[in-house]
Amino acid sequence: MVDLLRQGEPEDPWQLVHGDAHRVNVAADDKGQITWFDFEDANRRPLAWDLATLLRSWPNAGREACRLLSTNPDSYSMRWHYELREVYALLWNLLYAQRFARTRAATARREATWLRRQVEDHLDRRVDR
Repeated sequence: MVDLLRQGEPEDPWQLVHGDAHRVNVAADDKGQITWFDFEDANRRPLAWDLATLLRSWPNAGREACRLLSTNPDSYSMRWHYELREVYALLWNLLYAQRFARTRAATARREATWLRRQVEDHLDRRVDR
């Protein structure tokens, strides 16, 4: 992941995005009508940020959104934003856990999972060489 982020931000066009487009900030009714809420993080950045956020939290909906927007979820831009979103979420959870003790155990599990994945990815790359 660090290697991917070091390669540099993709040169995607910037536009107005939700900024925090995860599963908890969207609702769908019986007819499939979607409503987004919690726009406090709305800003200008590449659409890949919102798509990556949705892919992280709701993979089926994220893949469908990518399909509808003709975006390859495996593209460099999507992978880059997905990994950046992982780091962002990890840091946010660490800060949140400092304030709310009840979230500390879940945050520790998330950190351990993330760290284990980074080590496994690193070791896999070493074996492939």
